[in-house]
Amino acid sequence: VTLSGGEPLLQIDFVRVIFEICRHEGIHTAVETAANLPWLRIESVLPLLDLVMMDIKMMDSDKHQRSTGVPNDRILANAARLGQGPTPLIVRTPIIPGLNDTADDIAAIAGFVADFPSLEYYELLPYHPMATSKYRSLDQEYDAADLKPPTKELMAELAEIAGRAGIPVRTG
Repeated sequence: VTLSGGEPLLQIDFVRVIFEICRHEGIHTAVETAANLPWLRIESVLPLLDLVMMDIKMMDSDKHQRSTGVPNDRILANAARLGQGPTPLIVRTPIIPGLNDTADDIAAIAGFVADFPSLEYYELLPYHPMATSKYRSLDQEYDAADLKPPTKELMAELAEIAGRAGIPVRTG
């Protein structure tokens, strides 16, 4: 069972109950989190988790603030703690054209996670325009409507760059 969508750990009591039931029934548990939460909230469910998946969009906190509306200091601190823990971790980066699609961006993230003992692999996910129709159906402007997904060649190049950090890399 994987809990995701929005931020599941904002509903910590519900998450805990679901994962306790899963644990009792021998069902594998995973959470997809932005990790932009107080550590105690994350830590409280770790004993019930078999896998944590989280995104690191970029290393530069100012750039992260401009792009997402929040700095990434807490996200990176939580990633570092998760990376040193016993729960297997998958770190993912959605590749957004013009935002975090350079060799330097990806090398910085790969270098950051390279020393995480719990890292299963680092995954590069190509941007996709699926939200365009959602915004259109709501009669709202979508700032990223003109973005094109990265090419397979760029994704392969970025994966090769990330792999130089000595970590397993996958592309979505």
